[in-house]
Amino acid sequence: MRTRFAKFFNLPELMNIFKEVADIKTADMLNLPTPEVEYHNIVSEPTEFQQAMVKELSKRAEKVHAGIDPHIDNMCERYVTAINHEENVTKAVADVY
Repeated sequence: MRTRFAKFFNLPELMNIFKEVADIKTADMLNLPTPEVEYHNIVSEPTEFQQAMVKELSKRAEKVHAGIDPHIDNMCERYVTAINHEENVTKAVADVY
């Protein structure tokens, strides 16, 4: 049995009832000052470990494109993306500290 709330019905009506009891003010109504954004693009060189990992992934990709059996090596896009993301985040955090 599921007891978790799944979705709203009659959402516009629910919002109208909520607005009757809630004092909702948006940033536009309050004229709040907004700070200027400062963007920083930081470029770092890959480590030896990252370069070796990319070479390994390239070899695996070549095998998959050549028609290797998916039971031997199923190089899923999510898996490769997750590993690359993890390595990039780890490198970025290490550079900061």
